[in-house]
Amino acid sequence: MSTFLYRLGRTAFGRPWLFIAGWVAVLAVVVGAVAINGVSVSSEMKIEGTEAQTVLDRVTDERPEASGGQASVVFTVPDGERLDTPERLAVISDTVTSSRTSRSRSIPSPPRKRPSPPPPERSR
Repeated sequence: MSTFLYRLGRTAFGRPWLFIAGWVAVLAVVVGAVAINGVSVSSEMKIEGTEAQTVLDRVTDERPEASGGQASVVFTVPDGERLDTPERLAVISDTVTSSRTSRSRSIPSPPRKRPSPPPPERSR
C-alpha cells in the first residue's frame, strides 16, 4: 500500500495538471448526478416488505387519524428481581391483551390558542 501511495504522489507531483483535471472531472460527475436526480430531503423512513411497514401502511389506510402515532410501555421490577417470573409474565400478558382489545384510545386535543398580551402602554 505504501508503494502505491508513493507512486501516486510522485506521479501527482510530476503531472499536477492531470490530477487537477481528474478532480474537476470527479466534481463534474457528482454535480451532474445531483442535477439529474435532484436532491430531496425527508425525515420519513420506510423499509418496504417488512412486517412493521405493512402494519404502518395498513393503519394509515384504515385509520388515517391514528397513523403516525406511537407509544411505549415499559415494565420494570425492583433491583435484583427478575421480570420473567410466571406471575409477572401473566400480568404483562394481560396488560398487552387489554391494550390491544381496548376501543378507547386517548387522542390528544389540539393546542389551545393563548390570548395575545395587551399592547404596552406608552408613557407621555
